[in-house]
Amino acid sequence: MRLVSFLRALVEICSPAPFARRGSVAPARRALAAAMMAAGLIGGAPATAETPAPNTTEDGSELRGLVGALARAETPEAAAAIRRRLIRLRMRSDSATASLLVSRAAAARLAGDDGLALDLLDAAIVIAPEWAGVRHLRGAIHLARGAQAAAAADLAAAARLDPSDATTLALLARLREAAGDKAAALALLRRAAAADPQFPGLADAVEALSVEVEGQPL
Repeated sequence: MRLVSFLRALVEICSPAPFARRGSVAPARRALAAAMMAAGLIGGAPATAETPAPNTTEDGSELRGLVGALARAETPEAAAAIRRRLIRLRMRSDSATASLLVSRAAAARLAGDDGLALDLLDAAIVIAPEWAGVRHLRGAIHLARGAQAAAAADLAAAARLDPSDATTLALLARLREAAGDKAAALALLRRAAAADPQFPGLADAVEALSVEVEGQPL
């Protein structure tokens, strides 16, 4: 079964693309900084400690609306536009300090200093432990570094905090399958497909793993 290419799965800025081949972490290595840029963490005006926190109630309402719209999207183009908006929304925090730390982590990742990036994300998680987006980012860096157990722990936490994030679910499925738990991987992929039916290549991945886990339908 072919699995997730991190950049294209998370951002899908330019065009849909098939899943990366099983076990490959190279796409994650190349793509993490670009994914952060797409989420607005770097490349724009730097965050500051004085940046006003977004209105959590309004953001929660917007998130629910976009999640529902993504599940109902009828074309890949419509889904891609909603997906980009969701990424940016999920990368907001109601803590300006945590946002600043994540912005600096993104810059460190761009500079090739994964250790500093992880230290900064650790600090952001202490400040904002319920922020699923920062858990996802730390898990993605762990995945890019080949630390699969640490990546799985962070992605599982992100999935608990935001169970409608198809990208988190798909990446976690990749890790569950790599660990030999194909049934759990299939369940996660099906949840991802329900949340984002237009996710490129996901339906094929679900079908392929269904055959491996459950056999050919009668």
